[in-house]
Amino acid sequence: SWKIRDTQPSSRCNEIITGTAHAEAIMFDKIVQHLPQALFHKKVLATFKGASDADLFCKYFGFTPSEEQPFEVYRDAFRFLLTVLIFHFPSLRLAETFGGKSYMYHFEEPSPYEGPSFGLPVHGQCAVFVYNNDREFWPEPARKVSLEMMKKWTGFAYGKEPWEVYPAEKRFMRFGPKGECGLRNFEDDETRNYGYLNWLREHIDEANGLLYSLW
Repeated sequence: SWKIRDTQPSSRCNEIITGTAHAEAIMFDKIVQHLPQALFHKKVLATFKGASDADLFCKYFGFTPSEEQPFEVYRDAFRFLLTVLIFHFPSLRLAETFGGKSYMYHFEEPSPYEGPSFGLPVHGQCAVFVYNNDREFWPEPARKVSLEMMKKWTGFAYGKEPWEVYPAEKRFMRFGPKGECGLRNFEDDETRNYGYLNWLREHIDEANGLLYSLW
């Protein structure tokens, strides 16, 4: 029942780790094949009453409503939009409003698996890395990230603080790419596009309304 604008209610959880992978919404790529761009553009205009907000929405998420985009470009913009609305922004709000201690991470190590996910940090991969699944088949940077995550999650389970609490200094732990692990903030993290962030805080209800209209 938690609303994204609200503060988290008290619960039995005193500390949590919350985070996201870079490309969470790759699982929804099929939707794009059945959603013509013209129809999506109409939904955008119907959702954001002001033309300027519709334009800003398209700018921040990579759409060009005045012309047809190549399919791959449209797919990637749509994937980015769903990744932000369903995963990235809710995870950030959870870290910001949790009543206890929250520790936020971003997972950025590319997938070593062949297929559509290859080369992308995708949904669920961070859990695979925590458990060291298939570690012997991974390249060295992926092994390094996996070992670091395993240490931090195991330590957390035994009461050790994994990294600094969010939002103190507003920094999060970034796992990858290239095997690198360390604290970052939104200003010095070059792996994700955060241009939408301030705008979305003011327009999350409209954006979620657009999201619900797609199903």
